[in-house]
Amino acid sequence: MTNDNYFRGASGTRYTYAEIADRIRSEAPHTLGEHISVQLEAIGLLDEMRNGATPCGLPFTFAEATKTYLVGVIERAIAYYMVEAEDARTAAENWQDGEFHDRDDEALDSEGPCNVRVKQTDGKWKKLPPSEWEAEAPAAPENKPYSVLLRYPDYADDTGYETYYALVEAAGPDEAVAVAQRQAAAAQEGIEIEPDDFHPLLVTPGHHDSDPLFNN
Repeated sequence: MTNDNYFRGASGTRYTYAEIADRIRSEAPHTLGEHISVQLEAIGLLDEMRNGATPCGLPFTFAEATKTYLVGVIERAIAYYMVEAEDARTAAENWQDGEFHDRDDEALDSEGPCNVRVKQTDGKWKKLPPSEWEAEAPAAPENKPYSVLLRYPDYADDTGYETYYALVEAAGPDEAVAVAQRQAAAAQEGIEIEPDDFHPLLVTPGHHDSDPLFNN
């Protein structure tokens, strides 16, 4: 569900899912995590949706239920904040919005969230593993196919026209050139050429079959 999703009610009013979620949190917090029909009825919009133009892909719920998390934060010493959030990672990322709970006087050098606990039904705190609350690592860029044309360095080519053509996989054009240069250097026999000495002439997306004049 994104903030751009919406439905148009029987009155012609456009209701975004984000606006509905905000109303549910403020007007009907007891329905958090419930089915959208329960939530809409609680804020008086159920008939408006049923009799309006409803798009496909409605979510199960407009506003997820929250839990109470205890986030340990290093501020020269460890401080604990009570944070209402839908999951542990959100609690760790938004600990500043929480209510100060306690402080450990042991001085530490690093800063930021260092542990997260979730409040159980019996009132006790359960410590969660870092995998549930640490920020997710950025996804590695996806490699794409490139065709790269390189020119031999002057000291390895008397004609000035000898080229090397490579089909490579890389995250971007610059990396494609570097991969092709390493490939070209490794392909040489009887002469040692540094990869950076191959001069890039052309980089194009996709794999394109080479012309016979290349790699001669």
